[in-house]
Amino acid sequence: AEAVMMPSVWEMDEEFEPVRVGIYDTMFDTDNEDLMKAFVKLWNNPEDENGECLVSSMYDRALQADQPTTNFSHGTHVAGLIAAEAENDFGIAGVSQNAELYGFAYKSEAEDTGELSQWGDLFEIKYSFALMLNEGVKVINYSVNYSELSVAAQHDVQNATNDLQKLSKAYESFFKDCLDAGYDFLIIK
Repeated sequence: AEAVMMPSVWEMDEEFEPVRVGIYDTMFDTDNEDLMKAFVKLWNNPEDENGECLVSSMYDRALQADQPTTNFSHGTHVAGLIAAEAENDFGIAGVSQNAELYGFAYKSEAEDTGELSQWGDLFEIKYSFALMLNEGVKVINYSVNYSELSVAAQHDVQNATNDLQKLSKAYESFFKDCLDAGYDFLIIK
């Protein structure tokens, strides 16, 4: 934090309105001590009988079902980098002490470990962005693993290039419609 001079920015955080930050990622651990004050709203995040999402219990269920476990904590990790509470003698300090987090979990069950598909999940992604924008979110973090290589593995290179161009146009059209409707936002990929 000191290397990028974050403590000096944190002092200024109090002078500004909170910024609403959306995260489209895997599950969010709502019992994480560093993030308890940061989350304002979550969608599609699994909950236990107490209304909490404990990533550790997701790991346990995945291990019992012999499922890969690497993807469950990424959403919590990203949320921590953005808004983990500083100076609480626990964990890390996020880059913003003035962020209000809105999260959409796209891998909400232990058995849901597949990668994003290019068209099947386009609707979900657009839906999650629309939910966040309607809540006044100004920044949306979208750090999922979707690459040209995964598409190319399914098709020949020409078809992969055509698919990516079509997908890019679909996103471009959606974001243009959002901007035309008056939404002011930044997408971080």
